[in-house]
Amino acid sequence: MTVDQRPDNANIHGAFEQLMFSISSTEQASTSPQYYRFRYICDLYVAGDLKARVKVYPNANGQGIFRVDKLIQDFMSCTKADQNVTADGFYTKPIHNLGANNTGKIFCTNNGENYRKVEFRFGQEYSTSLTTDPTIYANVIPGEYVSVIMSAGWARTGQTWDTGISFWNSYESWIDVRYVLNGYGTSFLTDRFSASSGTTQTLGTAKRNVVKIQPSGYYTLGFIAEGAAPGGTTLQSIYVCAYDSSNSLLASHHFILGTDGGTAVASVSDDGQRLQYFGAGAIQMSKQTIDTGLKNAFQAGTVAYYEVMGLNDTTSTPTSSADGSLCSILYRFEIQDCTSIYQDGNQPVTIAWQNSLGCWDYQDFILRKTDTMRVRRKTFKQVQGNWDTANASQFWNFRGDEGGERVIKTEATKEMTLTTDLLSENDVDILESITLSPQVYLLAASNGAGVTPIVVTDTSFTRKKNVNERSPFLYQMKFKYAHNRPVTKAGTYQYR
Repeated sequence: MTVDQRPDNANIHGAFEQLMFSISSTEQASTSPQYYRFRYICDLYVAGDLKARVKVYPNANGQGIFRVDKLIQDFMSCTKADQNVTADGFYTKPIHNLGANNTGKIFCTNNGENYRKVEFRFGQEYSTSLTTDPTIYANVIPGEYVSVIMSAGWARTGQTWDTGISFWNSYESWIDVRYVLNGYGTSFLTDRFSASSGTTQTLGTAKRNVVKIQPSGYYTLGFIAEGAAPGGTTLQSIYVCAYDSSNSLLASHHFILGTDGGTAVASVSDDGQRLQYFGAGAIQMSKQTIDTGLKNAFQAGTVAYYEVMGLNDTTSTPTSSADGSLCSILYRFEIQDCTSIYQDGNQPVTIAWQNSLGCWDYQDFILRKTDTMRVRRKTFKQVQGNWDTANASQFWNFRGDEGGERVIKTEATKEMTLTTDLLSENDVDILESITLSPQVYLLAASNGAGVTPIVVTDTSFTRKKNVNERSPFLYQMKFKYAHNRPVTKAGTYQYR
């Protein structure tokens, strides 16, 4: 048997893009002797355990064609809990407040399903006659490894379905080129990828990604942490510099992967460690106890913005984008403690969602918010009177509170319409990401302590463009709460 085509094992792939194997066999092609009832076998092993077996007949050219991404997808999930905090064997804290849950750990590993390095083993079955059952010859070709993250592939980088592709497997390296942190220009696993050259205080004029965040805002940055192939990250620390409104440096610190939570790249050995998270939000910086300088600056409310970048060492203080210690683009978090006449005393609403790369992104909706309660009632007609209890000592009778149309069941769902801040045309991609996300959450104002599942109810998304109308743009999005509102019933009817 021979593997004639495989997903390039030098690259990380998206688990929701088409991953194909093509297998050939000398036994299938043999005419002397001739074998019957031939089928190719593909076995999926996850963490060393056999999880699935698929058999296919040869195609017209004698090849076995397997699309394996469909097998992998059921064994993947997005990390929702901070892996640093447990109680009675249960992870009790949301990942969105990473660094504030356990103030000494600002990194954490994933849940073991956010990144998968799976093995495929190929075999065959056939019989020597038409009347006998085929014999299985498994594991003829073992050790075909594929590494995947939770992405549909090509969605927001390089060639896309919007702009057209030359051919399907023409760009298998798209994750490694853009999202493996090994040089300036590579990115964390976020859909905020429209980085452009601009002013930064740390690096001067450089490529950077600007994020608006509230003083109590939360943010996590996912990143590939595997140094060995097919990863190749060189990240050792994340450098954070905080500045005031006069551009004066207030504090800075190197958060070291492995020391301040998570697992150092050199020690990564399993799926749970191959993708990790960093708590980059303003609230995480104000609550972490790893560096008191940053903590005090954020708690004092003097931070106007802060800049975050990945480094391939633990001590450098880069001053330009040409610095060899950089292993990511710069992320500039700008504090916006905004108050609007449309907020009616309410705080801005923060939405977290699973992005197109299987990690988390965040968006504040700071303008008008409206809440609507949708109520559905199931009713019945009640007959008045004490029919079942009337006797010689209790006459038949009824009160005015009996009978008529009564409610037997009430279902109530809360819905809300949120309005963004003014956005440029380049900022709009992030809203499309929310619309397409399978998991969306409302984060409570109490520093991420409460996470409520919600569902996007908009069935379409219209992208505004400068050619059609002048930017900046306002967008509204509609959501409903995933849980119904708690309600009661009238209870058993009594005549007294």
